Amino acid sequence: MIPGTPRSPTGTDCHEETNWQRLTHALTSTLSPKAWLIEARLQRATRLLADPDATVEKVAGLCGFDCPYHFSRTFKRRFGIPPASYRRVRHIRGFVDR
Repeated sequence: MIPGTPRSPTGTDCHEETNWQRLTHALTSTLSPKAWLIEARLQRATRLLADPDATVEKVAGLCGFDCPYHFSRTFKRRFGIPPASYRRVRHIRGFVDR
């Protein structure tokens, strides 16, 4: 245990418990672990794209995609439009998170 790390009531490291919960969810959901991870990354990307100062390349990197092109293809496959278009549509419709 790292000194100063919060502990849960069960005495385990809170960060370990959170990771355990994520892993358990990933293994028991209908998605494969890989699909679950990609979905989690894409959901994070939708939130990060609300920031007009964040480039698509930066969002790709922050979400764990090494290649912005792969990120854009994966995003378009999931949501039907590329990330830059998603950002414009979201902004026009007034869905910008504040």
